[in-house]
Amino acid sequence: MVISQHIFSHLSEQEQHWLKLAMTDAVQKQKTLWLEAENYALAEMKKSGLNVHYPDKKPFMDAVAHLHDAYKGSIVGQYLMRIKAKQ
Repeated sequence: MVISQHIFSHLSEQEQHWLKLAMTDAVQKQKTLWLEAENYALAEMKKSGLNVHYPDKKPFMDAVAHLHDAYKGSIVGQYLMRIKAKQ
């Protein structure tokens, strides 16, 4: 959702709260729907005979580790930490 600061600032605190809450819920719902669609598409591809390969990620992760170190303390570094935490 995109809303101008001008419009948002003219909403009541309650309306701003509702909007933020709705957007948080919408983001979570979209993540769920995306994952379901992704899993369905993968299942359909496998069902049609496609061979899916899952490569070893460790060599790549080792090769880019120095890049991750370069981003420590930045917003990108925070995202990288969140991604690593989910693996």
